[in-house]
Amino acid sequence: GVRAAPPRKAVHGGSGGGAFPGARCFALATALTPSQMHERLDPGTKIVFIARNPKDTCVSLFHHSTGIPAHRYSGDWAHFVDSIFLAGASEEGDWFEHTAGWWRAKHTRACGAQILWLFFEELKADPAREIRKVADFLGVDCDDATLERVVAESSFDAMKKGTEAAAPKGAAESTTRFRKGGAGGWRKMFTDEQSARVDAKYRAKILTLQPKLAFEFGE
Repeated sequence: GVRAAPPRKAVHGGSGGGAFPGARCFALATALTPSQMHERLDPGTKIVFIARNPKDTCVSLFHHSTGIPAHRYSGDWAHFVDSIFLAGASEEGDWFEHTAGWWRAKHTRACGAQILWLFFEELKADPAREIRKVADFLGVDCDDATLERVVAESSFDAMKKGTEAAAPKGAAESTTRFRKGGAGGWRKMFTDEQSARVDAKYRAKILTLQPKLAFEFGE
């Protein structure tokens, strides 16, 4: 089954500050699955789900798993693709089941309107547009100056620098959580055969969903 990772970060917002001034919220970044939450949510609960294409996700997970000693993983790339990622045995479980589960929750559950679905690739392409979606979804005011500040402070470079500054010197967490942050880099890692095996599972688990769900795989 899918194992949920412990919550990674809690961010408190208050009436006097935070990314969206005037907003009152408690944000929890986690890896919960739809099966781990109630069919109906408290009316005040809102979920922002960010999905990334499976091939770039696989590359990211590989570097994350090999870069942090606590994971105790020393396998090579070929082993990771077939025996970990495609087998659904990565840290957060099966990407395909996890992603399909949240897509179904968005479109079939009573709480579907409380779930905002975003794509990593679209966040990279137009962060201001996607962050505006989040503000509208949360019902918070976000003028142009605030939006510009949020875009700047949530950029890959800003978060990487912040993580490195806060982490103990030499800590693996400071370099593996923020590596490149791009889209399409998977082409430098995957062989044609490996890519085809991911494509086969993608067609079976994702392209069969209704309504249709499809990912951008980068340049």
